[in-house]
Amino acid sequence: MGKIIKIIIPTFIAIIIIGFLVPKVFIRDINGLTEQEIFCAKVSAHQILENPIERMLILKTVISKKDGNIFTTNSYTFGGLKYATVELECNRQARVVWRRWFNPPDFVYSHKDISSY
Repeated sequence: MGKIIKIIIPTFIAIIIIGFLVPKVFIRDINGLTEQEIFCAKVSAHQILENPIERMLILKTVISKKDGNIFTTNSYTFGGLKYATVELECNRQARVVWRRWFNPPDFVYSHKDISSY
């Protein structure tokens, strides 16, 4: 019984560490964005994903696409699983395109002024 516990506990710890490191290390923003665009898009995405449980689940948010003034962000959770996709225009409006859990009715979210952040 002691041997099994000595194998299970380190394996469990290794899985947890790898699960947290995958999104942090391997998932990146697209190239060619300014610091202001990255900041605005990520803050706007975090504002729309404001459920406290979502805040605990989301490990990383990246900008995956830019089409003119419209940004598409993807938020990832444990193990690099995509949690949500948000389409937004900085300081204007945003909408959740896809969400793994907590699927409210589709709505458009108008942003508050984020210049104070």
